[in-house]
Amino acid sequence: MNTECRTETYSKTTDLKSFIERFSDPVRIEGYCKECRNYGRMWACPPLSEETLNAFRGFEKMTVIAVKIIPTDKSLPLDKAAEIMRPVRVRLEKMMLDAEKEYGGRALAFAGECLLCGDEKCTRPLGKPCRHPQKVRPSLEACGFDVNKIAEELLGIEIKWGHDNKMPEYLLLTCAFAHNQDNISTEW
Repeated sequence: MNTECRTETYSKTTDLKSFIERFSDPVRIEGYCKECRNYGRMWACPPLSEETLNAFRGFEKMTVIAVKIIPTDKSLPLDKAAEIMRPVRVRLEKMMLDAEKEYGGRALAFAGECLLCGDEKCTRPLGKPCRHPQKVRPSLEACGFDVNKIAEELLGIEIKWGHDNKMPEYLLLTCAFAHNQDNISTEW
């Protein structure tokens, strides 16, 4: 089975205040999160502390980055999605943490379950602190943002969904970076 892919990267910077007004829908989005098996079981997933939810506030701009992952093999089963996304996701999450260091902003980066603990279970269900608090970042969804709306209205990308255990035409990873810089690299 050929799991090779090509990627296309999109980014757009907007005013943070208008971004929040336009794309934040925390009650509806958390309702979807509550249906996930990771809800309350991983430090990157809701419910999140007020400190985590407000970590990106106080900045003026939000740069959204989306990576479209396009499988070469159009017949892949849907259960290969995580495998295909993982290398791109690992690279993107590292880039987001590096951007925090370089520009002094805050990333909203993780999509799906957190990968930081590897084969070990997350400590959250045990009532213990996160093993990687310096690296863990919640996703846009975990912070109550409507990623479908962001992808479509801000980036002009339609999110595709798999059907009948078939991979969609492409997968999309979307993250964001809150900052106060006039010029940041958008070469993600």
